[in-house]
Amino acid sequence: QILLAAILNALLAANVVGTGYFGKDHDRSAQIMEQERELRWFTSRGGTIFLFGPPGDPQYFKWQLAFLAISILIISPPIIFFTADAMKNIRVSSANILSGSTQAMARRMFHVFMVQCTGAVVCYLVPLSFMLGSMVIDLTPIPGWLLAPCRFILLNTFQIMFTVNDHQFCIFFIFKNQSHRK
Repeated sequence: QILLAAILNALLAANVVGTGYFGKDHDRSAQIMEQERELRWFTSRGGTIFLFGPPGDPQYFKWQLAFLAISILIISPPIIFFTADAMKNIRVSSANILSGSTQAMARRMFHVFMVQCTGAVVCYLVPLSFMLGSMVIDLTPIPGWLLAPCRFILLNTFQIMFTVNDHQFCIFFIFKNQSHRK
């Protein structure tokens, strides 16, 4: 377990270093800022705009995105395996238990695992995939009449769910607590 935790922490730390190293402006960032009207408006308000590149061409940052994807592919299997193993053990052990209250507690724990897994997919993996995918894939050929309703639905309907906010996971435990359901 210590070795696995050390490997995972080393990968995560390497991603932080990689983001610092590869997270720099595109070579043509000044030219892109002059061409795009919206970016000119942002720069006129003051501050700094960090531009990885035009849509579909994150010049330097694409290497960090590739390293992040490889890290996720390395980190995900142990987490998925241990979660699935724990869920299987809960289900098997609850079938052998004769006490009704213990079976109910095991079922509740199994449901909490399922809610956590679903929450991780909905609140973390889906938004992260959309965000990183839109950096690599150029979405400008999609017509505005199709893209506008999709943005509206994603931003307004799923505004609370589709966020990369860790505090969302706590809500599941609050909803699962019997005393808060009255």
